[in-house]
Amino acid sequence: MDAISTKPQPIGIDIVASIPVKTDDAAIISPTSALSYKSTGPSDLIRYWKGTGNITFKTSGSTFESKALEITPEQLQARVDRAIQARGSTFSNYQSIYIGINPNNTVAVIHKIAMLQRGGKVYLEDSTNIDKSLQMCADNNVESALLSTKNATFQKYLDSSSTYKFQSVYLVGGLCDRKTLVLVNDKLGPVQFNYGCSEVGPISTCDFETSQLFENCVGTILPDLVVKIDDASGEILVQNNPSFTGTFAIEAYNSKDGWVHTGDKGHFEGELLIVEGRL
Repeated sequence: MDAISTKPQPIGIDIVASIPVKTDDAAIISPTSALSYKSTGPSDLIRYWKGTGNITFKTSGSTFESKALEITPEQLQARVDRAIQARGSTFSNYQSIYIGINPNNTVAVIHKIAMLQRGGKVYLEDSTNIDKSLQMCADNNVESALLSTKNATFQKYLDSSSTYKFQSVYLVGGLCDRKTLVLVNDKLGPVQFNYGCSEVGPISTCDFETSQLFENCVGTILPDLVVKIDDASGEILVQNNPSFTGTFAIEAYNSKDGWVHTGDKGHFEGELLIVEGRL
């Protein structure tokens, strides 16, 4: 493959659209089509408002309650940059990623932007044929994968006849028990995941070895954030940073007293955050 360009593309309508491709050489490829896709307009999950220049995320997150998050293009870029930081140094060098979740999911879009801005390639899942999707990855030596433990197709990856392994498998979709993490790590490649929320983005980062130390361990807090546990409720609170949060459409998800309330209960084991579940 050609070297990745170090000059990022600007955030704009073509980037945040449902299929965010801005140039011909930034291809999104699916196993059902060899063609590069073009932007077809704003998606249901992410909208770019020409009047304000701001971007609105629509998401339910782990709460399953509809909410929206309005951020500026600069704040979206900050989220992309933080996603790269959360994924570690290896992701910055990858030239390809396989999206095994809804490609319009906010997490998927951020990862697509991160890859496309560097001139890399994004490969999409054919949910009707996971073996075919993994064979496509093998044929193209796709380096990384984004999968969700909540997706209906997740178990199909573990049951697949494919022997292809990615260099990194990024898991999203909430907590994952240690047994499942072992299965993914052995079957698909080294696991790496983050704990986070829609309002903040990535909060912690965790590799496979660390995840095995404690059940529901989500690793260490990213260096640009401050996290504490509420003394009374045990809720995980994140210090509000306006560079990343923006304006929320639902008051319940606004930051309170300078802290974003995640709605999750947890505790620390040394520097490692343990998420016990929803309050």
